Amino acid sequence: MASQEVVTTEESCQKVLYWGTGGEYGPFERQADGGPNAGQVMRYFRDKRGMNAKTFARLYGQKVRPDGKPIVERWVFEMELENKVPTDITRRRVIAELLQIPPLLLGLAALETLDLTPTQAAPSVPAVVHASTLQQLSFDITRYQKNARVILRLYHTSQANDLLHDIKTDMRTLQSIAGQASGDMLYKVRELLVGNALLVSRMTKDQRQNDLAYRYSHHAVQMAKSMNDRDLLATSLYNRGCISLARGQFGTVEQGRFQTERGKIQSAMHDFESILQLAEAQPDTIHPQLVGHAMIELSRSLSLLARNRRDPLIAKALTLLDEAGDMIEQESIDDLYTRMLVTGTLSSFHLGSYLLSRAHVFNTTGFPGKALNALKQLKQLTQRTYQRDEARNHAWMDIVQAEALLGLEEYGEVTDKAIAALVACHSIDSLQNIMKIRDIHSRLVASSYGKSADVKELGEMLEAWT
Repeated sequence: MASQEVVTTEESCQKVLYWGTGGEYGPFERQADGGPNAGQVMRYFRDKRGMNAKTFARLYGQKVRPDGKPIVERWVFEMELENKVPTDITRRRVIAELLQIPPLLLGLAALETLDLTPTQAAPSVPAVVHASTLQQLSFDITRYQKNARVILRLYHTSQANDLLHDIKTDMRTLQSIAGQASGDMLYKVRELLVGNALLVSRMTKDQRQNDLAYRYSHHAVQMAKSMNDRDLLATSLYNRGCISLARGQFGTVEQGRFQTERGKIQSAMHDFESILQLAEAQPDTIHPQLVGHAMIELSRSLSLLARNRRDPLIAKALTLLDEAGDMIEQESIDDLYTRMLVTGTLSSFHLGSYLLSRAHVFNTTGFPGKALNALKQLKQLTQRTYQRDEARNHAWMDIVQAEALLGLEEYGEVTDKAIAALVACHSIDSLQNIMKIRDIHSRLVASSYGKSADVKELGEMLEAWT
């Protein structure tokens, strides 16, 4: 990686071992005899089968004890966590049978032709050797995970656009590895590819490269479908929907004003509705905060398509807005990267983010007074519920407030908020939001306040920075 903050040395990376042809099993550590850690293997397959320790203790006791009584559950955990799996072949075969573990993973002789060469850390993918020898793939998952996490953190709090090339380079390497991987390794590689695609789509959207951002978001959707992963699919659909909505709402500019494209907004609606259908079909499978975010964005889409304040779409939009409130702070996720993969956003769906979204929808539906009331409630929240150090959220709050004040013709305050938002957006290089401020400036120019000195100053700043 080009940035010193992102570089991870070989010494700083934990090596991850996958076992089998193409790395189909794992990751498991290597134990003293050279094979995979038997305790980790046992725990992995027990979890995979959805069998709790009590059930395994009962079934294992029936097989190995003369009286058929269950073993103590504590012994199960000692086997797994302290690698105290019995060395007796008969008992190991019982474990393999109960948990459906390929025998060679527990060091048992078998007729299966299973390649148990571990695949471990290295930045490149060597060529496949001829069929008479064991195939080996080299793979370092932690390097790419760390890179994605660091870039995401930089993007979230400041500016990371100079690292866009680095994350695209990582994606090309991961694509090469995916071509030779299988099983568990392939899933992890694809999960990283989805995460990186989501991140790149965000970064390019910020630069108003909306068509490129859409291509990356669509790639994430296709990858999630190939993995048959409902959670990642819902997250990727949400990301693609948000980009389609941006393309429809802020796609073209005529005389400084944004022109909506209904077809792209309808495409966004389809993605948001698909998420809600997934959640309805299998309750509790889609994260509730993602459901809340999808309701908010669907509400925004409907409000943009409404012809006037009496359009039935407005009532549906406001109903969705109220329903989304039920998802506030449900099952919050602290880790930023995990949050992006599971909820589709970088900020938790807390009361602060809900009120900000609410204000934005009220602006779109033509209720600036209600928007200002929501923003007033937002300002009264504590530091715990609204993260003031999140530059993007803070800039977006100023933009939403400027739009509400514009609807109430409070032009002096509109200009102050627009200038504050412009300074923040310039510091994080967010061209997408700067274009929104340009739209606000155009409406100010067309107003009775258009010839004022501060409107002129805002225009000069926009010209200088764009």
